[in-house]
Amino acid sequence: MAKLQTFLDFEQEPEKIIIPKEEIWKDITGFENKYQVSNLGRVRSLTRQVKIKNKFRIVDGKILKNRINYTIRKKSVFRKIDYIETRLGSDKSHNRFKVARLVAKAFLDIPWENFKVSFKDKDKTNVCADNIIVKENIIPQYSEKHIGKIYGNLTVIDRNKETKSWILKCLCGN
Repeated sequence: MAKLQTFLDFEQEPEKIIIPKEEIWKDITGFENKYQVSNLGRVRSLTRQVKIKNKFRIVDGKILKNRINYTIRKKSVFRKIDYIETRLGSDKSHNRFKVARLVAKAFLDIPWENFKVSFKDKDKTNVCADNIIVKENIIPQYSEKHIGKIYGNLTVIDRNKETKSWILKCLCGN
């Protein structure tokens, strides 16, 4: 009789079982009772009543497709992933939104209006709430052309080349 081999007879370990996290859904700001975003980076529409040509119709909710936005260099075949986006609509217009920013606004406490999203594992397709890092983005730090420009209640005076930071002046009272 042939002996049946079990996974204990092999030297290799069995594959680890990955237990999925619990998915938590929250309303998207500005689209309450229409769209929700989850902590795992998925976006869904909710079942709702829509008026079309003086009649009301019930539209079933569904998980929306997340699309990858690429940067394509024209002289080469290289494609770089910029971000994951989805389309959300209100009434007759639809706009594109970055999923990472939607997740950050819903699940992270962000004290700023203008913020920058980055990722812990440097993978832009992993838009889970646990993977997102949020930083304040007052001024784009690209070149000297920003000197003299006004951002909110701040104006750029100069740039410190040693620390690579901007020298700002508040326009609050004086």
